[in-house]
Amino acid sequence: MVKFIEDVETGIRFIIEEFGTIQPVLLVGHSLGGATVINVAARNPHVKAAASIAGFSDMDRLLRRSFAGKKVPGILIRLLFRYIELKIGEKFSNISPNRVASRLDKPLFLVHGDKDDVVHVSEFEELKRAVPERYLHAHLLKGEDHSSLLKNPELYDLMDSFFRSSLK
Repeated sequence: MVKFIEDVETGIRFIIEEFGTIQPVLLVGHSLGGATVINVAARNPHVKAAASIAGFSDMDRLLRRSFAGKKVPGILIRLLFRYIELKIGEKFSNISPNRVASRLDKPLFLVHGDKDDVVHVSEFEELKRAVPERYLHAHLLKGEDHSSLLKNPELYDLMDSFFRSSLK
């Protein structure tokens, strides 16, 4: 995820260098992209608002769940995680959206499907608790899973309304 954060930051810098003063930046990300935009929004003053669609809240827990049922010894998982943290140069806890979201000073749109079996709805609930209330705009879409919500016109109506109000 660190690489994705750097990529978005680089894109914003490029636009500023090429075009000078820019219009407010609005970010949208799905799943890992949702976690990425939360990180960028929390640190970049050019970002006016962000939308995280079906994003996760805790990097460490998400990775642990991916190993669940695979009979990998816990010690091996812990060693692998520490190795990854060393390689990316960042602790998972420092880039986990639930930790970063508490530092937001701009509007954040969170949306999740109640049938998501990739990123459990509990991740959405945890993220909601982490975001300062005055910046939180959260919606749980009934009957939608991790990808199907992307085809739901309601998502785009809600997001359009959110971004329009964020720009006022």
